[in-house]
Amino acid sequence: MKKRILSLVMAILMIVSLLPVTALAADADAANWSCVRITQNGLDLILYGNNAGRTDYAKTVDGKITTEGASADDYNIKVSMENSVLKITLKDANFTGDSTNNHMIDVGYVTQDATGAATTNYSTEITLIGENKFYGNTGNRFMIKASNGTTFTGSGSFYMEGNNVNVMHNYGGDLTIKDTTVTLRQTGGWRHHVLQMVNGDLTIDNANVNLIDECGASAIFFGDFDAFDSSTDRGIYIQNGAKVNIENQYKAGVGCYHQPVINCNGPFVIDSSNVTISNGCACKFSNKAPEIKGDVTAMYKSQAGQEYVPYNVEAGTVFDGAGCGGGADYAFLKVTVNVPCDHANAADDGDCTTAVTCPDCTKIVVEAQAHAWTDDDDSTCNNEGCNATRKTKPNAVALRIHGEDLYAWPSDGGAATYFQVIDNLFVQQGDEDNYNMKVTYANGVLDVVFQNLDITRNANISMFNFAYYSDTGKYNYDVRITLIGENKINGAGGFHLANTTNGDMIITGPGSLYMCTSDQAYVMHVVNGDLTIQDTTVTIEQKNGSYSGITVAQGDLIIDNSTVNMSANYGSCVSFGTYNGIGTEEQGCYILNGSNVVMNAPTLHRGLIHTAGPIVFDSSNVELNNTYACMATNKAPKSRAMLPPCIRTM
Repeated sequence: MKKRILSLVMAILMIVSLLPVTALAADADAANWSCVRITQNGLDLILYGNNAGRTDYAKTVDGKITTEGASADDYNIKVSMENSVLKITLKDANFTGDSTNNHMIDVGYVTQDATGAATTNYSTEITLIGENKFYGNTGNRFMIKASNGTTFTGSGSFYMEGNNVNVMHNYGGDLTIKDTTVTLRQTGGWRHHVLQMVNGDLTIDNANVNLIDECGASAIFFGDFDAFDSSTDRGIYIQNGAKVNIENQYKAGVGCYHQPVINCNGPFVIDSSNVTISNGCACKFSNKAPEIKGDVTAMYKSQAGQEYVPYNVEAGTVFDGAGCGGGADYAFLKVTVNVPCDHANAADDGDCTTAVTCPDCTKIVVEAQAHAWTDDDDSTCNNEGCNATRKTKPNAVALRIHGEDLYAWPSDGGAATYFQVIDNLFVQQGDEDNYNMKVTYANGVLDVVFQNLDITRNANISMFNFAYYSDTGKYNYDVRITLIGENKINGAGGFHLANTTNGDMIITGPGSLYMCTSDQAYVMHVVNGDLTIQDTTVTIEQKNGSYSGITVAQGDLIIDNSTVNMSANYGSCVSFGTYNGIGTEEQGCYILNGSNVVMNAPTLHRGLIHTAGPIVFDSSNVELNNTYACMATNKAPKSRAMLPPCIRTM
């Protein structure tokens, strides 16, 4: 008998010797102690804290937990107690439980006071810092036993994944998730739940929460084990801008024990939050319809990938999905409630034509509206909060330079406006001795001087637009462009040189102008009047696209004593009417007074000069080259005085 007793004592001593040192650290008087029991490899590690200032630390290394080397400056788990509140801090903790059928972490593990009575009469606060990840195997679960409630909070996140287990089991008091991020995932577990609530409320307050049940019972279950809590007092409260996703999925070929995705008989309140609920089977999502507060849109869809349609959520709602037929046959209920917002971050850009939108709730705080100008000379919008200005329009004269949206509004007989090209951008500066463009207006003529102008534009917009439209319509004047030195304008799409006045455009001067477009564009475009190229040199290249090099919508093209070289890779060199039209029989092309003109259109079937009106060569040299159909005009050319010495076709 003595040998048996001795053997028993030795066995007990051997078991005790295997326990971590911290497991032996409890005082005889444990009435003011709190503790956390962590189970791994069949052993229990117990971390303590008490009101007297005791704090324990642990580290997680390669998924394992240890107290070795842990300190206030280097820890992943900290346990303390303050004013009878168990304080747990998780800081980048990464822990994997073993396969023992035990709780992975027991928060508020039952201790004994001096009389031997069990005590857990304190609340628990779990503060999250960084990313905290916990993985459990069969039987592992995260237990919370604090009888006065538990709160998850902090700037970090908590992720816990378990198999064949209630991932989180709240065994007393309320569970609150506030101002943080928590994800619980159950990867497989017949008759087990993601979150099980016993004797308390679940509150999700301004937090991001994901509860995912891949093949178990309910995502949220109120009751102990499978004993459903029929109390109408304990419920779910989702509030203050929380974002919650609750899923109860289905795995084909696996024995899943499907219950309502939310199994609760008490209040289910959604207040100013966004909630998405899905269930893999055609069963109820809750035993009580949600009470929704605020401006709400409630919608559902029966299968993944379908559009949400309006749906009335009632108690015991049964989704009309395809039953437990497969993972794609989820039933979804989406509830969105507008979050109360003071719109403090709704910034006004000072332009009334754009709406003021709150970035916090996406609500339009101030609707967009048109600018309000008092009269034509008013330069500031009169709408409240709008700082937009516009250029005044003396004598209704305008030149708009696209790209920078610079304007010139010269007054009749007034001072000139000067521009320089600096770093390929127009800058309104310069003087009579130093400029690349000068703009003046007098006696119904807008005078523009190009002097050694060199600019390149890649945007698909007009580069120069004379008589840009005003609020009251088109302007009425002629445009004269005088060339000094070598001037080069390169661009992509758009009208590079456009006159939209109700007058003529004249290009003249001792200098030259080279214009080239690499994309769909009319290099030179006149809308209402004649286009005259007189006593100067102009080269136009249309390298791509089916548009014409020169388009005259309602007038004539006159080339007078000038050298003009034109090439259109796919379009006409000259067309009349709008776009690639042929115009009227009154519109004509006149090449006069010793001009030298070469037109090339090597690949287009359309005419070099696309017109229904007269084509007149008078005392000039004209060379027309077209691969397909010679001159290919709509009307044979006429000659006056001398025939051109060379008309060559290819």
